[in-house]
Amino acid sequence: MKKTELEFLPKFFDRYIAYVNPEFSLLEALENGSPENLLGPIKSKLIEKADYAYAEGKWTVAVLLQHCLDTERIFAYRAMCISRGEILSLPGFDENLYANQTENLNLNINDVLDEFNYLRKANILMYKALDSISLNRKGICNNSENTPAALGFTVVGHLMHHLKVLKEKYEIK
Repeated sequence: MKKTELEFLPKFFDRYIAYVNPEFSLLEALENGSPENLLGPIKSKLIEKADYAYAEGKWTVAVLLQHCLDTERIFAYRAMCISRGEILSLPGFDENLYANQTENLNLNINDVLDEFNYLRKANILMYKALDSISLNRKGICNNSENTPAALGFTVVGHLMHHLKVLKEKYEIK
């Protein structure tokens, strides 16, 4: 399924989906837009600036990357639930609350990047197993409709959005 073939475009997340190349299928987008491909070329800069925040009250590089990882994990869980026919509303999450809790973690930027790469590889395998009916099945997440296909394109665009932030605000190029 290509991005242009999405049957449903969720409000709010369309801004992330817009980052994805319209010619890519979902699997191509997940593979080409992987943490390994997008962050690999700037890994040494990410490591160098892991504890850097560009302004008071802004996330450090390590926290921003943990946020991207957390978001992908949550969205993949939602995609799996909806693809299996879940009819209950799935909860939302407060990204700032989650980010604030990273202070209690022993964040190692190399471990965060490794975990993110493994998570994406696992998610690609999950998506490979889904048929078009499962990909387009609608479910409720945080009181809004969504589909596994849209969630997959969203995680790719979400990482691309934050890569832009890393380049523009954190000056990591």
